[in-house]
Amino acid sequence: MTSVVIGVISVFVLAFPASVFAQGGRLAISSTQRTVTVGEIFNVELRIDSGEQAINVAEVEMSFSSREVQVTEISKRGSLVAVWIEDPTYDNTRGILRLSGGLPAPGFFGSEGLLVTVSFRARVTGTTSLR
Repeated sequence: MTSVVIGVISVFVLAFPASVFAQGGRLAISSTQRTVTVGEIFNVELRIDSGEQAINVAEVEMSFSSREVQVTEISKRGSLVAVWIEDPTYDNTRGILRLSGGLPAPGFFGSEGLLVTVSFRARVTGTTSLR
């Protein structure tokens, strides 16, 4: 889980590993720790670690508090995904981000494989989580 701490006039973005998924693979939600002001945009990378087996399909559904942050953009630039089964989408009303994609054999084997970069805008003072 990644936490975003929004102070009286700032946001602290902390990086923590996220949930386990995809038969032994692991999704990591990462961002550099920094302070941003309310209304400022910050980036969070969704990265994959294949574990001991190559992965050729990734499906992600992430939730966030739409009251505290909103998605402004999802960038596929630099993504290891070759074919998007479902283009990355988001719903700022419901606080949900979804994506589904893959790549041909032999798939991805390794750590730190970039899926997408998500740009968020801090909306209020407080703390939020990305799950």
